[in-house]
Amino acid sequence: LIGSLYYRDPTVRLEPRLKLFKATMAGSLEGVLDWALQLPILASLVLCAALIPLEKNGGRLWMTECLGTIAMIALTFSPGKWFGVAGSILPPPPGWPSSLVPFDWVLHWFGVVIADYSFGGPMVNPGVAMTMYSLDKIDYATFLIVIAGQLAGGVIGFPLLQWLARQLGWTPLGGPQIPPSYAGPQLWKAAEHEFMAMLFLCFLVFAVNWEPSYTQKAHRHFYWVKQSLTAFGIRLLIIYLGAAGPAINPMLASCWVVSETGAWPDFANHYVVYWAAPWAAAIAAGLMYAMYKGESQTFFGKSVQGWLRGDKLKIQ
Repeated sequence: LIGSLYYRDPTVRLEPRLKLFKATMAGSLEGVLDWALQLPILASLVLCAALIPLEKNGGRLWMTECLGTIAMIALTFSPGKWFGVAGSILPPPPGWPSSLVPFDWVLHWFGVVIADYSFGGPMVNPGVAMTMYSLDKIDYATFLIVIAGQLAGGVIGFPLLQWLARQLGWTPLGGPQIPPSYAGPQLWKAAEHEFMAMLFLCFLVFAVNWEPSYTQKAHRHFYWVKQSLTAFGIRLLIIYLGAAGPAINPMLASCWVVSETGAWPDFANHYVVYWAAPWAAAIAAGLMYAMYKGESQTFFGKSVQGWLRGDKLKIQ
């Protein structure tokens, strides 16, 4: 539609084209508004926003997670659909060794780095938020606010990007989802993969963010090395632990279903695979890290040794 406005055809006047463009966009925006005013969508956004007052700086935390989530979805879901493959907006350069390193993988790496850098390193993942909460890096109010911001970003981000794809004629994005019929070995394999993916993701976060020395962190290229390792690790998890998509992020799985159906998932298996398994993994990763660090690291308010001794909580 945008391109048609600049198409020079002497037999066709520009005014009708402008009217067509405006009418089409108005109809599309009206459809977006109708979607946003559905009760499940509107109620979700209102409830997410209602948690902002829990912290003095809750608005900033919430908005950072919300915008960071939208950026993360846009920049990491578009490679392989909009960019990086033959026939897309940005195909691989001529002679690119796709059999060795697919070009969309390189763009995914850029997406991981840019999404994190653009908004100051938001968590954008309820699983990471849970492991941070278990290790007392954030309090319960911050935990709730960041997850609310992430869910709001997902509820807004997926439909917004799908709408953009429809308007511009691009390939629709895909997302992680299991069918309600999953049961038995299929269900447990999906849950196992999401558990292991979150466990390894948390270990990766600990390793690249907390374990390097002060000298290493002070190096001018540390951030780019850290994010490159993170992107590489996520790519390996996508390749080898993909029975449930993979999501490696509870918010992505649930918000994808919302974007496709206009309602939250109504079958328990979804929450077993995409929420219970990753949160169990996040808590397990926090416990193992606290055991590794000893008395210097608390786990839900006390060191592991303190829990065994029955010490009082170190936080209220």
